[in-house]
Amino acid sequence: MIISIKSSASGGSSRGLVHYLAHSKLDRAKEEVEKREFFNESENELDVRLANRHLSIGGEKPKAEELLHIVIAPSKEEIATIGDDLKTRKAALKAIVRETVARLEKEVKAKQLKWIAALHFNTDNPHAHLALQKEFVNENGQRENLRITRQMLHYNSRQENGEKTLLKGALILAAEEKVLDIAAHRQNVIENNKNVE
Repeated sequence: MIISIKSSASGGSSRGLVHYLAHSKLDRAKEEVEKREFFNESENELDVRLANRHLSIGGEKPKAEELLHIVIAPSKEEIATIGDDLKTRKAALKAIVRETVARLEKEVKAKQLKWIAALHFNTDNPHAHLALQKEFVNENGQRENLRITRQMLHYNSRQENGEKTLLKGALILAAEEKVLDIAAHRQNVIENNKNVE
């Protein structure tokens, strides 16, 4: 599992990033869609206009510097364990994204983050792109700017003997745990179906 932070698209509004997520290297045949839809914590099939509206604060389109661009990319092996076909793999990747963002909310103590995501199944390494509004309201009702620390992703820890060890942060662990949950549920369904036959 790789979770990385990308630089936001340049430009004065979110149009660059949101349009990139929706349209970049769209392969209609491979992705089995005419256009990519966005989703968030509770909605599916948001178009570009609704995605921009969801990311806004005060009704105006956010500027590129107000957004954080994150990519969540399971390994090929992880993708293989979460579904047999494109439809189930897409549904599973959405669940992984939602679980990862929910964990991020806990880590930063946010009431709720404003975010949208799009799935990119146009390559041999399916992944999800997220656009997150950096400004959020914390549990105490105060406004803060979102910061993702290295301890939330992969980070190096120095041992007593001076050696560095690569450790998995909270967001990586949340995503991997969701992969394991989905894979275990899928395996139970397969075994139950075999027993019925």
